[in-house]
Amino acid sequence: MSVVSLTVDVESDWGGRLPASRSNCAGIEKGIPLLLSLLDDDKIKATFFISASIFSLYSELVKEIKARGHEIASHGYLHVDYSNFKKDDLVYQVKKSKEVLEGGLNCEISGFRIPQFKMHPDLYEALSISGYKYDSSVVCGRLKGRYDSSSSKKSPFRAEHDILEIPISNIPMTNKPMGLLWINHLGFAIFSVLSILSKV
Repeated sequence: MSVVSLTVDVESDWGGRLPASRSNCAGIEKGIPLLLSLLDDDKIKATFFISASIFSLYSELVKEIKARGHEIASHGYLHVDYSNFKKDDLVYQVKKSKEVLEGGLNCEISGFRIPQFKMHPDLYEALSISGYKYDSSVVCGRLKGRYDSSSSKKSPFRAEHDILEIPISNIPMTNKPMGLLWINHLGFAIFSVLSILSKV
């Protein structure tokens, strides 16, 4: 039996590159209600990694995600590159996002995904300090300027400070993360062929 985890990064448009404002969040406004409907139709539950800086703009929508039985996790406070932050600044971003989401949703936030998959050497310590239980930021592949974790374990493992790391799956037969961005680049037809060939 296969186990599949579905995750959704909720951030401003263009992969979170635009500042958090309603004018920059068309993807959230149009996409999330449609996605929730599709998930309901098939009785699928997902984890939504929320960029906490957009929570005040879409608190009712995020509450609706939670009300439909999906897990809410943190995607940081600001959706920026954390990799060169000073340790104190990293802890601030990680902790603030948890506080904002927990305060607004009245539930524990256990999971974290770093923006842009750009890892920081002190991430696991910052997560432990802030009370997180798991992380899902490691991509088992390489993209120049973004990440290089080709040698990382592909299945969940205990990382530093006893944080459970749940790596992001790769598109079959590639070192690219399983996600709509890369599936769109490849084209669904090629993605389907790679998926079939990987099982042969």
